[in-house]
Amino acid sequence: MRAAIAAEWVKFRSYPLCLISCSVTVCLPFALSLLLARVQSDTKLTDQAAMYCCLRGMQLGQIGIVVVCAAISGQEFHGSSMRTAFLAVPRRTKLLCAKLCLSAMVSGVVCLVSGSLGYIALVTIYHISISQRILTHAIVLQMGACVSWILVGCIALCLSIVARSLLVSIAVLGVLIAGASQLLLMLTSIAKYLPDMATMRVFTDDPTFLSPAAGFTVQLVWAIVMGGGARSAYFKYDIR
Repeated sequence: MRAAIAAEWVKFRSYPLCLISCSVTVCLPFALSLLLARVQSDTKLTDQAAMYCCLRGMQLGQIGIVVVCAAISGQEFHGSSMRTAFLAVPRRTKLLCAKLCLSAMVSGVVCLVSGSLGYIALVTIYHISISQRILTHAIVLQMGACVSWILVGCIALCLSIVARSLLVSIAVLGVLIAGASQLLLMLTSIAKYLPDMATMRVFTDDPTFLSPAAGFTVQLVWAIVMGGGARSAYFKYDIR
């Protein structure tokens, strides 16, 4: 398994879309956090407001991790290298697990880095004094955001395998995160169970969304279902 993950890491580093989208994803939540803070206040920002500006930026920044994780698997369909991947790692379940592990590691690291940069920038720019209670709460929510990013990344990766295209995964999940889910929520409360909306309580204190525990459960179910679909798609893929 370690060799398979190492091989996926080499492919990740050699694919320009993965590197570019990963770099943009680090910067995107940071920029969005500053923009949201600017809209809220030009001069004064409370510690709690800064925390939720950062978290909201991270929620929208999930678009970037969708691109990153979709590219991890989608590159093989667009680059016609799936045959080589299956010949190198004949056990297809092992190959899928390696991709999911790499997706989880990249998503987690990028989330922690981008979230920390955004929060530190807001605290520094607005000269905010952070209480221990707020800091502890921010760290807990950051860990929750990290889990959400990992699950969204895994869903994006599996969707690209099921659809055999990274563009489908980016189009579907990217549009949902960008605002389509919230438009659907105006029409029906069922939209709360969409993969990107399930964990919104991690990024906002709005009580209309699912509780964090329920949200993570729903998102995990999405990931498991999509993982099963990806495994089935891998076994149906003919390399002859």
